[in-house]
Amino acid sequence: MNKTCTLTGKPSVDRPWLRFYPGDVSQLRVPQCTIFDYLKANCPGEDVVAMHYYGVDITWKTVFEQIEQTARALRA
Repeated sequence: MNKTCTLTGKPSVDRPWLRFYPGDVSQLRVPQCTIFDYLKANCPGEDVVAMHYYGVDITWKTVFEQIEQTARALRA
């Protein structure tokens, strides 16, 4: 949010996108780690298919390799 914006305390005004989410999303826990670390810790196994893309099965191992390759390229 913009720092100059004052909150009204009304979710429908302060966070209008909440109406598109089911239930009370304010109770969700946000993990204190990166998305990469979260996925590594919670993937069912590196040999398990993570996604199907136009008939190609992509395993978690491939996903993690691509993420690491992209991170190395961005650092360079």
